[in-house]
Amino acid sequence: KVRSLVKYHFSSVNLLALCAAGKNAINQARIMMIVGMDTIIDNIIDVPLRPDMTRENDPEFDWDGVYYVRKAWTKLMTNVYLSSLDTHSIRQIQESRRLWLPQTSESGGPGEPLSLMNEYVVDIHALTVRLKDMTRPEEQKEELDGMVLGGVRDSVGWDLGQHLDYITEVLKALVRIFPRQDIFDNKDEVQCIIASELRESTVYLYKELHRLGRHKEAMMCVEVVNGMTERGVTGAAIRLEEDEIRDPPAKGEEALFMEGWRDFKLHVAKTYLGVDPEEGRTMVGCIRDMATMLGSRKSFQNDDLQTLGEFIRELSDPSCDQMVQLNGLKVVRAILYIQPDKENTTPEMQMSEYQRMLNNDPPSDAEKGLPGFVALQRAIASRGGVELVVTCMSSAEKDTVLASLYLSVSMLEGGNKPVQDQFAEMLTPASSQTFFLHLHKVMESGVTSLKAQKKTIKQRAAEKQALAAAGIHKRSAQSLPSLGPALQFMTEVMKMMRRFCIGQHQALQDILRKQRLNKVSINFFDEAVNYLVALEPELKGAIKLLDEVTVEGAIRGFLMLADSMRGPNHANQATIATKGFFELVDRLMNKIHFGAKDRKGNMLRSRLKSAVTTCLMAFLEGVEGNAIPEQMLTSIDWPALSMQMEVCYEAMMRDDEELLERTRLYEEGIGYYFTLKFIKNYDRNNEHIAPAWHKHMKAVRFFESRTGYVEIVRDKRLERVFFMLPDSCITGGPLDKPFEEMYETEREDPDRKNQEFLDNMIRLIER
Repeated sequence: KVRSLVKYHFSSVNLLALCAAGKNAINQARIMMIVGMDTIIDNIIDVPLRPDMTRENDPEFDWDGVYYVRKAWTKLMTNVYLSSLDTHSIRQIQESRRLWLPQTSESGGPGEPLSLMNEYVVDIHALTVRLKDMTRPEEQKEELDGMVLGGVRDSVGWDLGQHLDYITEVLKALVRIFPRQDIFDNKDEVQCIIASELRESTVYLYKELHRLGRHKEAMMCVEVVNGMTERGVTGAAIRLEEDEIRDPPAKGEEALFMEGWRDFKLHVAKTYLGVDPEEGRTMVGCIRDMATMLGSRKSFQNDDLQTLGEFIRELSDPSCDQMVQLNGLKVVRAILYIQPDKENTTPEMQMSEYQRMLNNDPPSDAEKGLPGFVALQRAIASRGGVELVVTCMSSAEKDTVLASLYLSVSMLEGGNKPVQDQFAEMLTPASSQTFFLHLHKVMESGVTSLKAQKKTIKQRAAEKQALAAAGIHKRSAQSLPSLGPALQFMTEVMKMMRRFCIGQHQALQDILRKQRLNKVSINFFDEAVNYLVALEPELKGAIKLLDEVTVEGAIRGFLMLADSMRGPNHANQATIATKGFFELVDRLMNKIHFGAKDRKGNMLRSRLKSAVTTCLMAFLEGVEGNAIPEQMLTSIDWPALSMQMEVCYEAMMRDDEELLERTRLYEEGIGYYFTLKFIKNYDRNNEHIAPAWHKHMKAVRFFESRTGYVEIVRDKRLERVFFMLPDSCITGGPLDKPFEEMYETEREDPDRKNQEFLDNMIRLIER
């Protein structure tokens, strides 16, 4: 009965902790109202106390039961309080009585027990002592996760694994505590003494974990010690010997044979069969040939692409083989690139376009908007292409889902409205529920993969730092992994969603926000903002490393949000504005700056910042009321934005080609000016914009002279529109003179006026 109550207690607390995991501010706030910081600390410290407030000292007492309960409460503290920057949580942490309170009594004696941090010192040390008695069995030495400790009994308790799991949660808490000035004051003598004890205990624990092969937990110890070092906590250090560096285990005979057999097959395929051996491309030639046949109206019984339609219907059948479905999606997409019936094309041109598909570049004709390509998009969509995408998005195979995303992007490339209409018709009914649930699953998996990859990079970086601190450098050491692989799906999702919205297609804009007929409605713009928030901390480092995939993923996200609000779509503007978007923009603008003689990196920086300003202007398109402009005024650091404009202007004036080309600087700089100029109309007390650009008046006057301004009426609503003036129209330019035609044009005679209009049009066309 007692064990059942303990498990019930643990499950309840653990459930609360899981509800607050991640950036879930609403649940965190609710739990703070239920459970205070002092309550959590009391429940962690007081578990082993007797009714008379003395510590349990019975040799038969099971301490692993204590650690089992403490694990849940520590996780709750980490997820609710230590992961939040809310002022209420900070105040509760700072006012907690027993977080850093020093020991006031001997262990086991009466009176108030240890502080929480002192308890953590004791518990980490206790685990180290227990691990010293453990010897790793021979059969477990090949296990990547190290020695199995779950269920191991000793003189202290019934399950050593519970103690390790608890300390793992403690390490997670310490990782969050020491970097924060509002929790750990490195000028407080008492806190520094306890921190030094924690550091020493963590270093000794690392050694035992490393000895037993528990490398994941060992690297958490490294992360804690590194965090302490950065805050000035000195003491014991982690030292690694050369023989402690983990190398991959030697391959066995079977693994070596399979590797050689694979190489042999690839050699035969390339040398004798003419098949491209690159992974995932062994069907390249077949896919191209099938696309040429099925996409041509000259093929047998395909004059109206009816054979292609039958092929697509077979692919859409739920019973279709997964591999056939995957390659079929590639065939349909290849048709859009090759365009078998295109006039004046050659096999070399078709091969070049097919290579663009393999590189995931858009078709050349999509960029030009040629009528033949637009008609082919519409034909494939009407022959079942839209249904094929919707069906394959529900596949359990990741490759099939990715291929369907690729196809949807290609069919919608350039903003083909008839194809958008077909998607809207397919996604409006309640039958679209499965598609949206799977799309949401893809986005959730993308964000989860992103976070997991960030964690892996962080662990590898900590390991590399520890090796460097020990003076160990391996020639064979691999570079740190990038975020690119985790972003592949999310980038394609952003591209598809943007093409849904492009051209102000309000039906699809609204569907992505709310599926009115579905039982479960999902706001995909909220998910997109969450994705950008998760990606934001990594963008500065990605630009430095020229990681184009990561930066491109962010750019696609911002441009998608901008297109989702155009029209204007006031509902989308309102919902995106409430998700912390402006705070995200503020962090980016204060973090991303040009680098000296880093032209490639500066191009990525400029494209990213231009995408952000494009998004800000989309918020202001046709804006009604003051709510969004006032939120922007109070959330964004306008002096920083003005400084970015000034940097662009100064680089243009000194023709700094090493920084960035002039055209790119001009486009970025005037984007800042448009945003500042527009929002200034809502800064009625001149509290934000006027002081912000007062120091940069040369840049303001430069861009002001190159900005055109008109007011238009759309849907019975007056809107401001800013646009770039060509150089010939600026002050002092060739067109800076009175417009005589304005005064000489015939206005009274309707017939003569119409005739002059037609004559002028003919003259313009002839030119």
